[in-house]
Order: sequence, then structure tokens, then C-alpha cells
Amino acid sequence: MQPAIQQEYYDLALKELRRRRRMRWLRNMALGLAAVFVAALGVQIARERAAPPSGRVVPVVRVGGEIGAAIDLQDLTARVEKAYEVARASETGKKVLILSIDSPGGDPTLAQRINARLRYLRSKNPDVRVVAACERMCASAAYMIAIQADEVIAGPYSLVGSIGAVITAFNVSEALAKLGVQYKAYGSGTSKAMLNPFVPATPGDEAKARQLVETLGAFFVQEVRQRRKLDDSVAIDSGEVWTAADALKLGLIDRVAVVEDVAFGDLDGAAPLIIENPKPYPLGPLVRTGLTTLMDWVLARVAASATDVVARQ
Repeated sequence: MQPAIQQEYYDLALKELRRRRRMRWLRNMALGLAAVFVAALGVQIARERAAPPSGRVVPVVRVGGEIGAAIDLQDLTARVEKAYEVARASETGKKVLILSIDSPGGDPTLAQRINARLRYLRSKNPDVRVVAACERMCASAAYMIAIQADEVIAGPYSLVGSIGAVITAFNVSEALAKLGVQYKAYGSGTSKAMLNPFVPATPGDEAKARQLVETLGAFFVQEVRQRRKLDDSVAIDSGEVWTAADALKLGLIDRVAVVEDVAFGDLDGAAPLIIENPKPYPLGPLVRTGLTTLMDWVLARVAASATDVVARQ
């Protein structure tokens, strides 16, 4: 065999050997990362399906901040569901779930959505007593949530109430007029542009806004009277907040107490347990993204190698 032909065969054999080594290395790396991904996924599943804590504990679900966009309904629902599991598994004689509420209020529609979910979960767990604990403040839409519980408590320094409705608006039409700026709004009806801050409010707008506020406030007051079993002689429609002592006199709460009074007193020394949803396993997304990128690269290399083999043939 001539030296040139021998060299050509040698080069081809060397290329094939390198290609096989490269493919073996890629395969092993892909398998290794796949194993890491499966392990990370298994850890996440195990965290989500972990058995509820046992022993003498009382679950506490926190509802804090403004009742609005910051409230994640799915997260709150999941925490309440987990809290019911913890309450049922607790070794206390009484089964209790505590809603720890610390909020100045917010969106009443969102509060009603939260209440609907709470009522549904309570219907599925009639053996668990729900206690709403008013923390620093439990006002307006937050109190609307609290009255869904079997018992409402508040600490000595808590502020409770603000039962009613409010519509806020600003008007800069006079300032614009002083600057020589005119703003016109054309509505299809007499109230379509109501509360437009650039147009002077008409007496009809003022009357309509007052009517809306009074109607919505009356809805809230009536709901409180029904839930708290209060007669019409109890004045709760002023929109003010009360201390726990005054709220107790009005019938807005059942007693002056805090979370620990329920845990240590009512449940004979049970430990309050804050219920949180498990955080996503930090390596999960990284592994998933890295594995996808690696697999794309491996497939591209395999396709390129296959093309080389076909070309040589």
C-alpha cells in the first residue's frame, strides 16, 4: 500500500476515533445532567408533598398588606388548604386554624373573592374552627374578611373597623384654567365623564358619587350586622376605627386576645405554626434550562456527525 493511501486511512481512522470519543463524552454529560435534573425535580416534589407537621401545633395563615394586587389568591388558597391539613393532624383536642390579619383594607371585590374561597374550604372542613386574629390593624376590606371566621379576636392595641365605603378623586380644572388650558370631555351620557379630574364636577356628579358611596357603604354595614348578629341600634356606620375594647362593646369582635392566647390558653400550650408555601427548588429552573440547551447542542452535533458520515460515503 502506498504511503499516501496509508496516511489517508490513518487520518480517517483518527477522525472516527475522535468522533466516537466526542460522542461518548457528550452522551455521558447529557446523562449526568439529566440525572441532576431528575434529582432536583424529585426534591421539589418531595417538598410539595411533605407530610404536614404533627404534634401540638396550631396553624397560622397570615393575610397582610393592602387587599389588592399584592394578594396572590392561589398562594393564599394553597396556604389555607395546608393549614387545614395541619389543624386536622394536630394532636390538640380542639382543631383550630388562625387567620392572622394585618391590613388597612383595600379592594372589597377581592375581599369577597377571598371570602368565597374561605367559605368553600370551611364547608369541606367543618370540624376545624377558624379564628380571625386582628393584628395592628384590621380595617375596611380586611375586616370584611375577618367576619367570615367563627371567632374574631383583637389585641389590646389593635384598631378595628372602618366599616363603610369611600370614593376619592382630585380635580385640577381650576389650575388648568389659570394656565389658560382647556380640557373637554364628551360623554355619551350625563355621568359618563363623572369624576374626570380635568373637568369641573357638576352637582349631578356630586350627587351620583354620594349615592354610590352610601349604597356601597350600606351593603358593607348590612353584611357586618348579619355576620355579627347586630341589631340596627348599634351604630357601626360612621366609618371610624375602634380600639379592641370599644370594638368588643359594639360586638365587632368576640374578645380581646392575641394569637398566643388561643395557642397557649385555649389549646393548652400548642405552638403557633406559620404556614408558608414551599419555595421553588432553586436548582430546578437552572437545571431545566441548562439541560434543554445541552440537549439542543448534542442533537445539533449528532446531526452534524451524521452528515459527515453520509458525505464520506
